[in-house]
Amino acid sequence: MQQIKTINDLQKLIQNEIEESTVLEYKGSFAKQNPKWKEELAKDISALANSNGGTIIFGIREKESEGGNSIPKELLPIPNTEMSKDKLSQLLSSNIQPKIEGLEITYISHDEESGFYVVSVPRSNTAHQNRLSHVYYKRRNATVEAMEDYEIRDVMNRSKTPIIDIDFTLLVTKIDVTQNKTPFGLFTANK
Repeated sequence: MQQIKTINDLQKLIQNEIEESTVLEYKGSFAKQNPKWKEELAKDISALANSNGGTIIFGIREKESEGGNSIPKELLPIPNTEMSKDKLSQLLSSNIQPKIEGLEITYISHDEESGFYVVSVPRSNTAHQNRLSHVYYKRRNATVEAMEDYEIRDVMNRSKTPIIDIDFTLLVTKIDVTQNKTPFGLFTANK
């Protein structure tokens, strides 16, 4: 997924009806009216790190598409009095354990009084726990669920069994059978 850095990038998500997935989630606000909003925030972010990483965008209202999936509906700028980049960073650091290395928060200004928060969460090499509920979460499709014991062990073993990329070049050697020669010497055919 491309980096989301501007309001134009956010509007393209709406125009192209890019649906939520295991790596993308939309939130209209921080849901501070919910007494457990901090726990929900930590749950959503840690679930991405425990899965394949991804992005949560705060300030986009979603709607259900014909297929039943959530797609972005409209921009809902979040008032600066409700959240700041520093406050969001502190909330995530204090409510997720261990701290997620490489997490990035991008603030996109709408006007002087409001904006949007794009939280880019890397895939982690260890399991992250919601410090408030003491539960490990994972994304499945566009939902967040508690992890099973074997899933927690699997995530914690990522650092022991790293993903290794192999680059190789295939060399093609031509053999000239009419001259009975190869790069390795004379060629003899069995008759």
